[in-house]
Parts: sequence; structure tokens; C-alpha cells
Amino acid sequence: MLLLDDLSPTDKKEKLETEFGITVTPHLEKGVAEMCNLSEGIERRGKKIGYDEGHLFAKREDVLEMLKDGLSFEKIAQYTKLSLQAIEEIAKDSEEQ
Repeated sequence: MLLLDDLSPTDKKEKLETEFGITVTPHLEKGVAEMCNLSEGIERRGKKIGYDEGHLFAKREDVLEMLKDGLSFEKIAQYTKLSLQAIEEIAKDSEEQ
């Protein structure tokens, strides 16, 4: 529930208190705010590497396995719903490591 992006931190605090019976202390409230920031950061990072909203999320490891099996970037894009640019970046990153 803390990672849902459709609830504000205030709504999350209220849900914790009313639905789960958790008293939200200042320390816990700080943790809730950090979790909200974490989910926003994950979303930003996903968009940065080419994930599009509304599509299935493909794991980097899945793309790397498909590349190892010799699938073309186009086929991987078809299966994963990732952009060609995202697949190219993943391939490039794996070569550099």
C-alpha cells in the first residue's frame, strides 16, 4: 500500500491508522514519506531506461537472456514492449560490464 502512486502521503497515513490500526508516529511518518519517494524514484528510473506506462515490465535480465539466445532487437521489442532504444541501452550496458 505504501508504494501505490494513486494515494498521497496523507491518504496513506490515514489508511494506516484507520484500516490497519497503526498509530503513525513522526518516525513512522518519515518512513512513509521515504517509501513514497522510493516509488516515485523507481518510476522515474523505469521511464529513463525506456519502460512505457501501460506495458508489461521486462526485466533487464530477460532482455539479456534473449540477446544471448540471438534474438534480434526488433523481436525483443515485440515480446517485451520495450523501445528499441531501451534494448540497445541494455545491450550496450552489458557489453561494458
